[in-house]
Amino acid sequence: MLVECAWSYRIPARQTMHLKRKAKVAPEQAKAIARRAQKRLCGRYRTLTQAGKNVKLVCVAIARELVGFIWNIVRQEMSRLRARNAMAAR
Repeated sequence: MLVECAWSYRIPARQTMHLKRKAKVAPEQAKAIARRAQKRLCGRYRTLTQAGKNVKLVCVAIARELVGFIWNIVRQEMSRLRARNAMAAR
């Protein structure tokens, strides 16, 4: 699934109306991480392919980096939810 997602980074980073609508309910921190990921991974894809790397291997490398961004979003959201649950338990 991650490798399939990595193929989308062939296209330059941009904020389409569809992405903006989907992002309305997302927390600001998650949106900031997602923007950083989109810019970095699109640039990384372009850099690696222009260097003559195998496109399939480039996608695997991008997928590997994508996991790091996903982990960061999940980690932040889990800590936010724990804090909210702790406040509700009081």
